[in-house]
Amino acid sequence: MAITYAQLGLLAEARNQAPLALEWNIRCVTLFDQFPSPQTGTGPAALARLTRQLGLSAVEQAWQQVTGQPVPQPVRDYITSNSDQTQHEDTP
Repeated sequence: MAITYAQLGLLAEARNQAPLALEWNIRCVTLFDQFPSPQTGTGPAALARLTRQLGLSAVEQAWQQVTGQPVPQPVRDYITSNSDQTQHEDTP
């Protein structure tokens, strides 16, 4: 299910539907207690990329909407530590 959610996130992102992609990736990464879980495929990297694109406030709002909870600290830490890496992925 996590891989399917990650793929739906990538599809939404390819269709320029970043807010929807963000929701799918949140669903993906919240299926497991561990973050990032190796079983979530591209979900964590996509979440970091979308956070850089949309901003942390968009992530906080979407996370609250999808899970009913605030963004956990390990997720915030991952997003912060991977912001440079995601910038390099987007650079041609």
